[in-house]
Amino acid sequence: MSSRTIALLAILLTALLWSTANVVTKILVVHIDPFPLAFMRFTIASLIILPFLFRQKLNLKSILKDVVPISLFSTGNILFFYLGIPKTSANAASIIYTTVP
Repeated sequence: MSSRTIALLAILLTALLWSTANVVTKILVVHIDPFPLAFMRFTIASLIILPFLFRQKLNLKSILKDVVPISLFSTGNILFFYLGIPKTSANAASIIYTTVP
């Protein structure tokens, strides 16, 4: 398989998985508080992505300088998303979440 085909399949799989994220979050937030739910989501994501990260030759100083500030803004986005999802419908949450850059 060519690298272009693999990339397109990865994009398709990602879109398929993320299309259900808001509905699943809305269902789960009824049974689990928002902050533990967000923690579990990102713990699972971290465990999945870490093997790929360790396979790369990375400069830690560059990562801390470039990625950490961006990650802090993303953390705020997720924080407000998980605080707001119990107060809205799943459809409205999907629209709100996709409008965030």
